[in-house]
Amino acid sequence: MGMIPHLLEFQEKYEEAGLVILALSGEGEALLEGFAAQQGITYPIGFGDRSGGAYGVSGIPDSYLVGADGTVVYQGHPSGINRGMLEAELAKVRFFPVLPEGFEAVMKAGERFDYAKAMKELDKILKKSEDEAEIATAEETKAYIAEKGAEGLARVEALAAEGDYFKGVEVLEELSDKFDGLETGDTADDMLKAWKKDKEIKAQIQAGEMYAAGVYARSHRDPKTAAAAFAKAIKKAPEGSVIRAQAEAALEALQGGGR
Repeated sequence: MGMIPHLLEFQEKYEEAGLVILALSGEGEALLEGFAAQQGITYPIGFGDRSGGAYGVSGIPDSYLVGADGTVVYQGHPSGINRGMLEAELAKVRFFPVLPEGFEAVMKAGERFDYAKAMKELDKILKKSEDEAEIATAEETKAYIAEKGAEGLARVEALAAEGDYFKGVEVLEELSDKFDGLETGDTADDMLKAWKKDKEIKAQIQAGEMYAAGVYARSHRDPKTAAAAFAKAIKKAPEGSVIRAQAEAALEALQGGGR
C-alpha cells in the first residue's frame, strides 16, 4: 500500500507521455472497488487474478516494466522503478504512425498531437501529389486521425454514462485542443458548453477539481489539506454522483488512518 503514492505520482507525470499502469490482484471486485476509492487509485485494477505463478511472482508487491517494444525491462519491487528507467522507455514511444519521406511536416504535427495541423499538411500533399502510393498514405493517415477523434468522443460518452463528468471534461478539453478546427474539436467544444450550462454537471466538475486537489495533497503526505479538499468535494457534489462517492470513501480512509 505504501507504493501507491509512488505509482500515482508516476501516472500523473508520465501518463500523457504514454505510461500505462495496470494493477493485478487476487482479491474480489467489491473489495478492490472500495480500496481503490479509499486510496484514490485512478489506474485500472484487474481483480480475481491467478497469473502470479505463471509470471514468477514470489512476493507482493511485485512489478514489471514493459518497454515500448513489448519486452520486460524490469521485474521486482515497485520501488526499484525510477524516473530514469521510465523516461528512457517513454522516449521510444511513438504516438503517430511512422510515415515515408515527404511526410515530415505531418509527422512533426502528429507527434505534437496537433491533428488539425497534420490534416492541413495532408491536404497539401493530396492537392499536389500524383503518386498513387503517396496519395494512399495520405488518405490512410487522415482516416487514422479521424479514428482517433472518434475514439476520444466514444470515451467521453462512456465516462458520461458512468457519471464521471470530471474526467469527461478533461478528455473533452484535450480533444478540443488536439482537434482544434476539425469536426472532433467542434463537437468537443459544443459538449463542453452544454455540460457547463447544466447546473448538476457543473457542480460535479467543480467537485472533481476539489477531489483532485485532495488526491494531490494526500500523495504529498498532507492529510489535513487532503481532508479539507475531500470535505469540500462532498459538500459540492450532488447526491449519488460518482465524484461524491469517491470523495466520501477517500475522506473515510483518511479519518480511519489511511493515506
